[in-house]
Amino acid sequence: MPLEEITLRSVAERLGVSVPSLYHYVSGRADLLRLAAEESAVRMTLPEDHGQHWAVWCYEWADYVRRAFVADPALLGEFLNGAFGPEWMAGHMDTAIGVCARGGLPDRAGLEAFTLVSECALGAAISEVHFARAAADGQPTEAELRMLAYREAGELPHLHRLSVSGSLGQPSFAAGISAMLTGIAVRYGAAGGDIAALVEEAASRAPR
Repeated sequence: MPLEEITLRSVAERLGVSVPSLYHYVSGRADLLRLAAEESAVRMTLPEDHGQHWAVWCYEWADYVRRAFVADPALLGEFLNGAFGPEWMAGHMDTAIGVCARGGLPDRAGLEAFTLVSECALGAAISEVHFARAAADGQPTEAELRMLAYREAGELPHLHRLSVSGSLGQPSFAAGISAMLTGIAVRYGAAGGDIAALVEEAASRAPR
């Protein structure tokens, strides 16, 4: 069940038991959500390592995390409440460091890459959920921003130029990830091809 749909009553009905029966196992809805989020965290698996470029693997992980949070926005709240603890993160970090090391990056760079793309995925998910809710309420954020930039050309000259040129839209998630990973590769002197092209190709294969 999506976390947003979880209540003591809905879970009791799904299990065919009474609501009071659930109180033998959980203290309330918050406790139930915490357990559900922990179960969701366990199901969030790392990309398969089949020898792909380290940057592609990092992108695949970030895209998976982004999609998981967008699909179940309530999971974001539980993440902020600490449902995804250090024990869950440690194993994922260690695997990511190994994948990056295979590509010639030092361990520190692997940790940085995993941490940064994970944070980018979280931020992108928050933005997507926000924009989707605004659109559902009849207030599409991008359309309003375009109107504001066009109307206030003197006060917002840079946004106005972007609006007129048709470049005001949000940059793609893949573009942001590839820019970040390219920076890490340059900083640590890692070779291995055009990261932007590799990530863009991986993004084109991802489900829409």
